[in-house]
Amino acid sequence: MKKIVVSFALLASSLVYPCTHYNPEYDYYNLFMQETINSPQYFPFLLGLSSTYYSSTNKIFTFKNENIEEWQKYLHVEYNQAYYLVFKSKETDIRSLIKGKKINNDTLSFITPDFITKNIQALKYIAYSKYLEPYMSVSFSKTNYWMDSPSLSVNDLDYEKVINVLKRSWNAETDKELKLRYGYQLVRLAHYKKDFEQAIEYFNQYVASLKYYPVMYYYALDQKAGAERGLGNLIQANYDFFTVFTHTKNIKSKVYSSLILSQPKQNEYEYNFSISDNFLEDLLKNAKTEKEKNDAYLLLGYQDFNNPLSSLKEIIQNSPDAIQAKVLMARAVNQLERNYLHVFHRCVDTEHYAKNNTDKRLPVITEDSTTPFFQQTLDLSLKQSLDRKVKDTDFWNLTTSYLYFLQKNYKKSREFLSKVHAYKKIYKEQKIRLQMLLDICEQPIITPEFEKILFSKYKNIFNDNLKNNDYTSTQSFIIDILANRYFLQKQYAQSFLLHNQITDLEYNPNLSLLEDIVALYHKKNKSPMDTYLVKNISPYGYDGYVQKKQTNFNFDEYVAQMKGNVYLSQGELQKALAEFQKVSNNFTLFSINHRYGEEQTLKPNEYNGYSNIPYYIFGYNKIESFQSPESEVMGVDYLKDFKFIKSTMNKRELTETLISLQKIAQKDNEQSAKANYLLGNFFYNTSCNGYYRHILRFDKNNQNGPKFYYNTHLDFFAMVYFKEYPSTTYFSDYTKIPTQYLEKALSLAKDRELKARIVFALSKVEQEDFYLARYYCYRDKLPEGDGILIKNRRYFASLSDLKDTQFYKEVKSNCLYFEYYVTHY
Repeated sequence: MKKIVVSFALLASSLVYPCTHYNPEYDYYNLFMQETINSPQYFPFLLGLSSTYYSSTNKIFTFKNENIEEWQKYLHVEYNQAYYLVFKSKETDIRSLIKGKKINNDTLSFITPDFITKNIQALKYIAYSKYLEPYMSVSFSKTNYWMDSPSLSVNDLDYEKVINVLKRSWNAETDKELKLRYGYQLVRLAHYKKDFEQAIEYFNQYVASLKYYPVMYYYALDQKAGAERGLGNLIQANYDFFTVFTHTKNIKSKVYSSLILSQPKQNEYEYNFSISDNFLEDLLKNAKTEKEKNDAYLLLGYQDFNNPLSSLKEIIQNSPDAIQAKVLMARAVNQLERNYLHVFHRCVDTEHYAKNNTDKRLPVITEDSTTPFFQQTLDLSLKQSLDRKVKDTDFWNLTTSYLYFLQKNYKKSREFLSKVHAYKKIYKEQKIRLQMLLDICEQPIITPEFEKILFSKYKNIFNDNLKNNDYTSTQSFIIDILANRYFLQKQYAQSFLLHNQITDLEYNPNLSLLEDIVALYHKKNKSPMDTYLVKNISPYGYDGYVQKKQTNFNFDEYVAQMKGNVYLSQGELQKALAEFQKVSNNFTLFSINHRYGEEQTLKPNEYNGYSNIPYYIFGYNKIESFQSPESEVMGVDYLKDFKFIKSTMNKRELTETLISLQKIAQKDNEQSAKANYLLGNFFYNTSCNGYYRHILRFDKNNQNGPKFYYNTHLDFFAMVYFKEYPSTTYFSDYTKIPTQYLEKALSLAKDRELKARIVFALSKVEQEDFYLARYYCYRDKLPEGDGILIKNRRYFASLSDLKDTQFYKEVKSNCLYFEYYVTHY
């Protein structure tokens, strides 16, 4: 049978990658519950890429054990009673009950004297099976590197004695059910002992001869298949395993793994991760029942790179109600979700996206190659929805409705959703979810009236802080939709705050967006959404090791200090001062750098370097080190000439100092040259490469972090929403500002020591320009790795003309770049 490769080929669903932290389940929104197939026995074969088999967390389903169900029927007890008796009770308690003794266990109170009389042989079997169970495993040799040997194995039993007990019990027993179970124990024991030929003989003599086929027969056949594999009879083992797969519910995934292990290998070093198509084709040819054929098609469609729709078509041709068809449809829908419903649209090629998607209303199709597969999936689902032979139409109407929803054909989606009667709980749950998605997504404009509906009918969406919740939840998807709609409606504050804390603006300061948030905060007649967002505008931070909201958060002061920082970085000193004058002396926030693991409370006025800014900020680097104390790194000159410069300042005081320096800098004398020099130093020191880069970048310290690197991928903001705003860190480095001050200082300076200092400062800005031009900010390169930059350093050449100065000698001693320059050029 020819494989059809899905155009967006997924990773092998039967593989696990335990050595990676990447989880593919976090890349997309899973809005369609695959469990809607309503058959827990097939859940392991739904689509999941983070583990070998799909594992459901839906609490709707309680998947009963088929072995216990048979015990329940045999003993005429409740399921929970049978489960406890077989799996939980103690062997000693059962033996005591058989002897007529009382035990201290109320859970076994259903075992009355009359019950014992009727079921004494069954109780004897259960007691003996409990004795054997700890030993029912294979002992591995010390050279086996794949797994450790169990603490107990069949090798720890008196094997011949146990075999004799089981044989005598089988011969003495007249009840077929118990006879079969003793036969199962014989086959299993021999299999685990690796006496494979004996295990097969035991199966034929003590199991197959009974011609009795409840689930325990297939459990025994599973053991026999393992023995066949042990003997190298792989074809027979595969057929046996497939028979077990078809006739059991609880062990399907285990049996599928056995099938894979039983595939012929090309060589001893090659491992199988799928079942050969040749074997599956043989299964299809020799299938005795419709169910066997459907299961064979299921496994074919389940395998990696096989288009599930090809097998689905074959199944529904003769079995329109087959559960296997639903499994493959659920997998196909999930494949589409992974390609259509991206959790983060920043992951896509934004240039391609902008060119090929004029409709920016989420959800959007971002993969052209999935379109044919999408249409094939929709066509098949639609066919099943309209097929009168299909009895369980709810599933197919749900999938059809959902696919039309993804296509944004909301009218058709509602049409098929209305046909869902939702007699089953899982169908009802999916219908409610899809109804909510339609109600919200098809809304042309989010109006205050519609917001009232949101906060009444769907208030649970807003009960939790979704910024800290599961990114792939339906609630989070709805938040995406709303943020997208507000974005397109140019209600940027609402769009931003749905996804971000206000402090996230610190990663990419945007005063226009900030003004929108301020307007929303002070808006008089707030809509329900406005009220919700403003109520939650106070950011989260860490108080010690506990994350909590800022109860003392002062919004207006926070806005003022943010504006002040931005204006100060732009050289707009008067505007900055006007903002900082609005900030009180006790302004503080908890640390908001929790994204990077910092969990501590800052003292008043320490937040983002608001206070305790030292006069070193007007100095120069003696050495290059962000980790060393400022007293070792920084040198500062001419403080005696400007006695108004304090030893430490807050940002308001700092700005006042800068304004005073600026007034002096406008004059035409040596004092003016020094003032311009200090101003130039300040604006360089607060740039990306400066020692005090954190002061104007809303960071706690100058250590390595995303705020000190350039990010040029900002265009996705112009597309759909502001999600994950901090991931687009961006700060403009205004190198023209320090350059202007320093060049003026150089033009006014007469003292050669001062000139040397100014020229070196200009060389630092020159280096900054070089980095900016290449969009990186690495400081740890050796001079040999930056030869072009060093060779053409204009201000290094100027500094070389000042060899008679003391500062020249200091720079040559401390600066590797300059030392390399004067040595080689």
